[in-house]
Amino acid sequence: MDVLKALRELYLEKSRLDRLIAICESKIKEQDRRLSRSKRGRKSMSSEERKVVSERMRNYWAKRRTDKDNGDDFSGEPSGDSHEAGAKNEASDQTTARAATTF
Repeated sequence: MDVLKALRELYLEKSRLDRLIAICESKIKEQDRRLSRSKRGRKSMSSEERKVVSERMRNYWAKRRTDKDNGDDFSGEPSGDSHEAGAKNEASDQTTARAATTF
């Protein structure tokens, strides 16, 4: 009968250990989820980095304003809508060609 009592105690101990293992595993998974989420998103900037970016952007926009006041085109493309007009002409040529070949 001592063997049956020992087995009962061992089964109780086993069920207690199974619960503890499950708790530990869930905490590890929760911690892993938190760590994986923290890697996403934007990198935060220090105040010094923000000041550097602010100064750079202030200079950038000041240059854009002075270029605009001087009449310079700062878009990098030739002045006028020649690019857009060319695209429209090409599209109408293709439409005309398709219409001519359907008859």
